[in-house]
Amino acid sequence: MDDYKPVSAASLEELQTSTMAVCRALNVRYPFSHTTALALLKVEQPTTNTLNGSMLHATVSKRNKLHRRVGLQLHLLSTLTSEHIITIDRNLHVLRPEMVWHQLAGYTSIDEQVALAESMIRHNICDMKDLQRTVAGEKFPHRKQCIRALSLASPGSDSPKETQLRLVLLRYGMPAMVVNYTFTNLHYYSGKPISLDLAIPEWKIGIEYNGDHHRTDQQQWRRDNWKWNMLRSKHWEIVTVDQLDLSDEWHQQVLACKVAQAIMKQTGKVVPIQPRLSLEQLTDKRRKLTLIRTS
Repeated sequence: MDDYKPVSAASLEELQTSTMAVCRALNVRYPFSHTTALALLKVEQPTTNTLNGSMLHATVSKRNKLHRRVGLQLHLLSTLTSEHIITIDRNLHVLRPEMVWHQLAGYTSIDEQVALAESMIRHNICDMKDLQRTVAGEKFPHRKQCIRALSLASPGSDSPKETQLRLVLLRYGMPAMVVNYTFTNLHYYSGKPISLDLAIPEWKIGIEYNGDHHRTDQQQWRRDNWKWNMLRSKHWEIVTVDQLDLSDEWHQQVLACKVAQAIMKQTGKVVPIQPRLSLEQLTDKRRKLTLIRTS
């Protein structure tokens, strides 16, 4: 996920509009699926996947329907029924979001799968229960990856980048954090509650991811600085993060050290940085991780 570029609501709208036009031109009744469905549903695309990006993707229930068509790649799902399909905008058929989510497990990594689950929930096209029901139901390819991804998913993130930030810190042994922590007694001048991307409230530690607009938008920059200064005056420790901090394993480990130092400053506890875990190791319930050790 290191090459992720922020996607605005406007760009998702534009992608949906252009994809709808191309899908209508094909004039097929098959439900669109995979990354094509994400575009139609206005959900961020996985940063990396092994699908043919130049093709539209749809799903059929029988092998005899897997005929060639220019610009369209058909996928087989023998258990496909009408219950798996929804209709959007004048008879365009799309697989249900939770079906699309588990389809893409065969083409993406676990961290991308986690980010996609959180994105779907953020855009209100499905919820955690929908995804859990899909995993708990019939067996399907890559089900194990979906189960692992759901064990790491935490609804409430505002962007795929915030998801990546949280997963990076967990991989180096940092404790679980509250996603999109909102203060009940602290507000901006407008009355809107102040929030943090990630927080450990009991230790008064906040972690904020700053995309490029946090630097280039003067109003946003001033708003951020006001918030951080106000929280620091109330004895919160704020760690700010940008794309460079997540760009490779070396920078990620340095970031974990910064968070560990913030924990030590606030609690007096020494937090060792553990060797980087794979996401498979992180989700292995048989492995008992000691996330924080005091010296």
